[in-house]
Parts: sequence; C-alpha cells; structure tokens
Amino acid sequence: MDSNWVNTNGGQEDNRSVTLNYEECLNDFIQTREWEQNYDHLFEDHPITDVIYEDLAKDYTGAMGRLEGFLGVQAERVNPQTFKQSNQPLSHAISNFTELKARFLGTPWESFFED
Repeated sequence: MDSNWVNTNGGQEDNRSVTLNYEECLNDFIQTREWEQNYDHLFEDHPITDVIYEDLAKDYTGAMGRLEGFLGVQAERVNPQTFKQSNQPLSHAISNFTELKARFLGTPWESFFED
C-alpha cells in the first residue's frame, strides 16, 4: 500500500479512510494542548498570532498576508509547496468517525469532530 503523507504535486487523492484509536486520539489531544499552553507561557511577554491550518487551506494568500503584516515584513507572493492531503469530509476519511464523535461529545475535543 502506498503511503503518501505529504501532497507535493496537488494530485488527486485516493479517498482511503483510516481508523483512529480513541485513547491515542485523547492522549494526542491532551499532549498537544499541553504543548500549546507551554509555548503560550514562554511567549506571554511577546506579541503572538495564531496560524490556523484551516485558514491557510481556505485562503492561503489572505492568511499569509495577515502573517506578514503581523511580522512587519514586506508582503511577498508566497506559493505553498505542499497541498491539502485530503478533501474528503472527516466522516469519510475516518472510518470510525461516528463512534469518535459520540465519545468526544461534551469534551474540549468535541469541535474536532465537526464535518
């Protein structure tokens, strides 16, 4: 089975789905949140801005313009060197999406399971 984890040519995806383990997701969500909080603390005395993947995927040029403005650098035309790996709705890309959505309902991670 071919495993492409980075789309560098903008080619069509093959629409495979993956099964995610609830405990692994939970642990990864918790670990990532801890990293976010640690770095927020390290930079609390500095101006920061969030770079959100979904914003980049939806409007790359606009997101980069906002980032360049925040950094105070001259705007340059910047082209992405990677492309969105999958355009499938999460409910198709994750074979056990419905189960995970139900298990994360009412948790801080609930919004991760919106299609």
